[in-house]
Amino acid sequence: MSEVEKLQDVFEFDSTWTISESTNESFNGMHVLGKIQGPFFAVNQASRNGRFYSRRLWETAIRKNETNLTDGSMVGTIGHDIELDDKNIRDGKVSHVINKLWISDNESYGQPVGMGSAYILDTPTGKILESYLRGGVKLAISSRAMGRFTGRNGSNQMLDEDNYILEGFDFTKKPGVSFAYPKLVNESHSSMGESPMPDDNMTKLIEDKINLQSKLNEALDALTKSNAKVMTVEGENTRLIEAYTAIQEENKQISEKLETARGGMDRMNESADAYRDLGSPDDLSQLIDACEAYAELGTPDQVNEALDRSRELLETYGEFGSPEEINKVMDICEAYIKLGTLQEIKESLYYLNAYSNLGHPNNISAVMDLTESYGKLGSLGDIKKVINLTEGIIDGSKKKAAKKMHEEFGVDQRVVESLVRKMGPDEAKRTLFAIGAQQKQAVSERYRADRYQQTAPSTTSSNRQSVVQKPRFERVMESLSR
Repeated sequence: MSEVEKLQDVFEFDSTWTISESTNESFNGMHVLGKIQGPFFAVNQASRNGRFYSRRLWETAIRKNETNLTDGSMVGTIGHDIELDDKNIRDGKVSHVINKLWISDNESYGQPVGMGSAYILDTPTGKILESYLRGGVKLAISSRAMGRFTGRNGSNQMLDEDNYILEGFDFTKKPGVSFAYPKLVNESHSSMGESPMPDDNMTKLIEDKINLQSKLNEALDALTKSNAKVMTVEGENTRLIEAYTAIQEENKQISEKLETARGGMDRMNESADAYRDLGSPDDLSQLIDACEAYAELGTPDQVNEALDRSRELLETYGEFGSPEEINKVMDICEAYIKLGTLQEIKESLYYLNAYSNLGHPNNISAVMDLTESYGKLGSLGDIKKVINLTEGIIDGSKKKAAKKMHEEFGVDQRVVESLVRKMGPDEAKRTLFAIGAQQKQAVSERYRADRYQQTAPSTTSSNRQSVVQKPRFERVMESLSR
């Protein structure tokens, strides 16, 4: 089978075409210039290019294009030199849209003829086509398709009927088949649309040529059918021979399998006799189960070795105590093993004693938390600096408060500073308020006297006895200042 090719064939007929005169023609809601109808393609004939078009080919092609004929997808132009791509469609190169294709068996043609109808579009190229047809210009219809050849029948190439892809029909000048050009006649039968009629001699020649072509096609059809029958018979004989050969091969295989089966039956009967001597099937089944159980333990030598080893271990373990006692000891050992090795346990006990000397775990945890909190504040040196700075700020604040109270109450500043350090500014101020001015003066004198005694030489006992007894408030202030 050949590769897919682009196929263009012209079909011409000595017949009448019709073109409508109505100006109200439309297709799918689109205004058109007119409608043309007539022969479009040859059936069971060969084109001038030597391609044979069978009736089945056209019937298949029409069936595949039913949707394209309905929705306006099958379009055409004038000539085959224009590729109907997007640009040419935009430029108005489409002249007509084909809306129907069928095969007519009208006797006036002397043979089946492929008919078609198309609407002439209101495009630049459509207007040209309308002018040509109405002016009697001699145009032929030409198919545009894709297909491949299945072989040859004489001088003609046979097209693949199932893979013929019809794209459309164009109007062309170049003849392709041995028919005369069609004549164009309006539906109104006006002289405007009629093309010149051939003379009698030309008409007779055309009729003779058509009859000769028809007879030739009939002879080719008969020869094709005869060849097909011969090929069918040969194919049937080949199929029967292949089937017979396959049956013989299958019988041979069955015979071989049968002989193999017979030998197997003999061996099975011998084995059955041997098994019957061993006992019933139930007895053998129990023996097999017992053997499988023993086999899971190991070979006989392995089982004997294990039994001897078990006896030795039994005698050895018997010296340590009963199985229950050994199990208890084993449980205790396993519990210790879960705690760690002997060295790890000893290290744990050592650390436990060391930590016990430091205190309770809760106290140690609290100290560590406190240490972590101090660690967040900074290093030890940083904390000491902050404390010293804070103490300096507090001391300065207390001195400032003592100076203010000294000025306010008239009490010696050193006394007030001592009170502020011990009691705080607020409490010292309340205490000074509670003591009257007279007592505050006495306290100041007493303070100065004490300071004098600390710096003066020691006095005799008689001199000490002559010292005036301190008032109560003065003693209170002295106690507070300490």
